Amino acid sequence: MPRLDIAIAGCGPAGLAAAILLDAQGHRVTIFDQFDCPGPVGSGLMIQPSGLAVLARMGLAHEALARGARIDALCGIEAGGKRVLDAPYSTLGLARACGIGIHRASLFSVLHEQAERRGIAIETAHDVTGSVIEAGGRRLTFAGRPNSPLFDLVIDASGWQSAFDDSPEAGQASLLEFGALWASLPLRTDDPFAGNMLEQRYRRAANMVGVLPIGTRKGSGSAEAAFFWSLKRTDFAAWQDTPLDKWKDEVRALWPETACLLDRIERREQLTFAVYAHRSMKSPVRERYIAIGDAWHSASPQLGQGA
Repeated sequence: MPRLDIAIAGCGPAGLAAAILLDAQGHRVTIFDQFDCPGPVGSGLMIQPSGLAVLARMGLAHEALARGARIDALCGIEAGGKRVLDAPYSTLGLARACGIGIHRASLFSVLHEQAERRGIAIETAHDVTGSVIEAGGRRLTFAGRPNSPLFDLVIDASGWQSAFDDSPEAGQASLLEFGALWASLPLRTDDPFAGNMLEQRYRRAANMVGVLPIGTRKGSGSAEAAFFWSLKRTDFAAWQDTPLDKWKDEVRALWPETACLLDRIERREQLTFAVYAHRSMKSPVRERYIAIGDAWHSASPQLGQGA
């Protein structure tokens, strides 16, 4: 296999994982990211068995499990008590099958530390705006900077807001009607949650509240859970004007057991509103270019594969 010079746009899970695997094959990899200091954005997420298999390929599965929380099942119950989601991983027929609930910061650290150990170059403060094809390679273009050196291959791992979306192959991203309020909160052993499940409660298609154990962040020493509440994008402004205690009453009415977590939300600033989009490229591959992760296909967290 020839040794290639490869540029990766984006220092998220997809970009870091691709860099680690390609570096292990002997290629020269450089990651470009717009942030001054690479870091995670967001709260918790799920790693499905497919993602866990990729971590195992990199030799990082045990480390991810140590920092995250083992998830053995997904459970969803409607407001009236009817169980509408009952998905234990044991039914997959795979030995020791499970998912991992993990904070984005923990997953980022696992991958970023491995990239540093391998000596993979990460160029920060490079706001990628696209790429140009030339004889023998492709260059990244940046906002306020000269173009990159010539690379044999460019990998777009820049997420659903990809800067490469002006190509004929790119699909139009459509914002989904529902987003979600997220918070990372302490999870105590006497809290009324299973501890090894993604648990959700629904009121028709209008409301959803969920609790996902996400393990322990490095240096914190205490377990956490990702708490989330579905909210229409068009209702976010009204939620900002709603007294916090009134919103908590609405959540408790749907799932009374969340009261202990709601008590740990003392300020509105503890909650982050996430917006989601759906987009699929007609083809993620063109000359000396490939899109991966959300840059190729993005979906709601309820429909996607997690990280």
